[in-house]
Amino acid sequence: MSEQAPVSINGDEHDDRAFICREAILNRQQRVIAYEFLLHKGITSRARILTPTISKFYDVALIAHLLSIGIDRMLGKRAAFVSLFTLDSLFDPGVENLPAKHIVLSIDIDKFRQATPDQLNRVNDLRQGGFRFACLFDGKVLPEDKTYYALAQYLTLDLSRPAEQDIAQAINTILGQCPHLELLVKNILVHEEFSAVFSGSSYSQQIEYFQGPFVTSREPWEDKPVEASKLRIIELLNKVKQDEDPQAVADSLKRDPVLLFKILRYVNSPLTGLRTQVETAEQALMVLGRDKLYSWLSLLLFVANQESGDEFALLDSALIRARLIELTGARILGAPHGSALFLTGIFSLLDILLKLPLHRALGYLKLPDALIDALVNEQGDYYPFLELALACETGTPKEVAMIAARLGLTEDEVNEYHVQAIVWANQLES
Repeated sequence: MSEQAPVSINGDEHDDRAFICREAILNRQQRVIAYEFLLHKGITSRARILTPTISKFYDVALIAHLLSIGIDRMLGKRAAFVSLFTLDSLFDPGVENLPAKHIVLSIDIDKFRQATPDQLNRVNDLRQGGFRFACLFDGKVLPEDKTYYALAQYLTLDLSRPAEQDIAQAINTILGQCPHLELLVKNILVHEEFSAVFSGSSYSQQIEYFQGPFVTSREPWEDKPVEASKLRIIELLNKVKQDEDPQAVADSLKRDPVLLFKILRYVNSPLTGLRTQVETAEQALMVLGRDKLYSWLSLLLFVANQESGDEFALLDSALIRARLIELTGARILGAPHGSALFLTGIFSLLDILLKLPLHRALGYLKLPDALIDALVNEQGDYYPFLELALACETGTPKEVAMIAARLGLTEDEVNEYHVQAIVWANQLES
């Protein structure tokens, strides 16, 4: 194989397709404060043993892709961690076009150990231009590392990578030498692991940021009652769906002032496009209509418990997934299906939200057969769009491309709808 040619992953020459791959980064309150953008994990794991030329090829491709999709409009107040494989990529002209104040360039500490004077000068130039750096811990601590960690603002611990020494001792050593570093732990797989990382290690209190699929991981939950705050919202959802008298629905909203306040806050957000302020439950029902009100109420399930940080993190995933399904599905099936498609995305995470098996969680709601078909039976008109959204979250570019092709969507369309979904979710949560 020519060193100039892109590699294939798992023997598939199309796995380097440019689809968005993002991972949410949470703070200790489990609010999303940043996204990590990277190539899909097949390439990411393989690139550590590739030649510098091919590693740089992927870095440059990632930078070009982030620019092409308009990364600045996706972020709002959030940061973007951009994972690079080599310091040579910092010389790519595309780096200068990234929104510096929002960008954290994440690079393995070992690349700094091998850095040339020109590369270190480039790091300092970019820092002066507003870029921040994250150093990825590689399992060992060497005497010269202090010099390189001093250039970074973040220390990243990847739990998927083996360490050559006791991790706690190594992390405490590094943070002792460079106390300015903010610690990010990534690739946390399940909630049990998150709990151990959050409070069960000697460096737990020094961890400021967390990343990994634990937010949407499914686990063997115990059979326990659903929280009263969520049951009140579910009861109201069922009243709306069953076409109860509008005044009865409005009265139910008014009996819960906190719930009414939240729904009015969402209804009056710029995203709804309303020209007049909605101030009462009756107005909300009249202006929005039942379908839109039902959609907004479904979102409140994720913020019913203000003390539960994991629900805020789950809301971000639910919003992006639901909006992506709505946009792609409405493009193919037509706008009248928009509300049902949106709910397909929202309720696909209902089991994780309620910590119940999906069939039991959905049993609390009166849902149409089309949604049950998609969510439980993995079939029907809406399921392919849920399948596409799931592939965008965890699949390979090949899987995304195959599903998109079956639906008649192009790579550019999927990326644009994904970006629109992220932008919409950021605006709603801000």
